[in-house]
Amino acid sequence: MTIAALLAELATVPYDNRVKRMVALGQQARTDAAAAALLHDLAAANGFYERQLALLACYGSGDGAHVLAMLADQSRLLRGLALSLVAKVCTDEQAQLAFGRLTRRTQPKLLRNLRQRGRATVVDAVLTELAATADERLAQLLFFGTEGVVEKHVAAVLARWGEDDWRRLAKYHPAIAFAQLDHQQRAQTAPDGRLLYHIN
Repeated sequence: MTIAALLAELATVPYDNRVKRMVALGQQARTDAAAAALLHDLAAANGFYERQLALLACYGSGDGAHVLAMLADQSRLLRGLALSLVAKVCTDEQAQLAFGRLTRRTQPKLLRNLRQRGRATVVDAVLTELAATADERLAQLLFFGTEGVVEKHVAAVLARWGEDDWRRLAKYHPAIAFAQLDHQQRAQTAPDGRLLYHIN
């Protein structure tokens, strides 16, 4: 099948059916060289629509390398679609590479997606790397980690935490938040209004 033939076929069906067709084509591309070549040609096209179709096919093909590459696409919409696909189709190594290629604004979205997909190992690996380099982003992202990683590194970020950070810790790791606040309360030698605020 050529790109022109595929586009002609898709032109007559609703959007949901187009997505299903591309997912099926992606699945076919796992074992069919002709289907894989068609998707490769779509991905290399200049048009937004063709590149979108190739990216949608990744739901079926599991082509994490293409998803990773699309994080740098000129289209903001396609970059967003690629971001949503990382946690679904990328390997652990690819997901870690994806984190490094994202902006600070979109990095939390990736960690949230990975956490929701049960991919805690990748999240912890990213956070551990940030901790190893004393990266200031650790303070903003630590709450995404598992209990063990949060407990290990929480002391290093407390000084930079504000109200929102404590609120996130209490939401995701209430036992750790309580333990940290209790420890600080016991250690204080003078009244601390900010600590009282966090406790309340």
